[in-house]
Amino acid sequence: MEFTPITTQAEFDAAVQATVASAVEEAKKQYEGWTSPEDTAKLTKERDDASAQNKAYELKMLKIKTASEKGIPIALADKLAGETAEDISKDADALAGYLAPKKQPSPKFSGDTGVTNSKTAAQLSMLAALENN
Repeated sequence: MEFTPITTQAEFDAAVQATVASAVEEAKKQYEGWTSPEDTAKLTKERDDASAQNKAYELKMLKIKTASEKGIPIALADKLAGETAEDISKDADALAGYLAPKKQPSPKFSGDTGVTNSKTAAQLSMLAALENN
């Protein structure tokens, strides 16, 4: 092979383009089957999105489970706050305290009403007997 000097800009550009094209083809062959940086970024974003969605589902299921265990209606499970099982359980206990039925004390029965009707007096004495049992 004989050396020929480059004397024009066009010859230089052609030589550079040939060298660059050769290097690009070599790199393509060498890294064939590898993931490109753009694809890697896309896959990383998809993985992160899936991970975040999974965490949200797990948190929602934890809230539903805790609400069910604490006697809170499932419709109110989304209202529970916290990121850990312990935090959600504490919030569920607080919410359950507000939802628990408040028992009103039954009025005390007193048979000393001064009833003169015999039928009513018999009923009052029976109620008094039941209360004492």
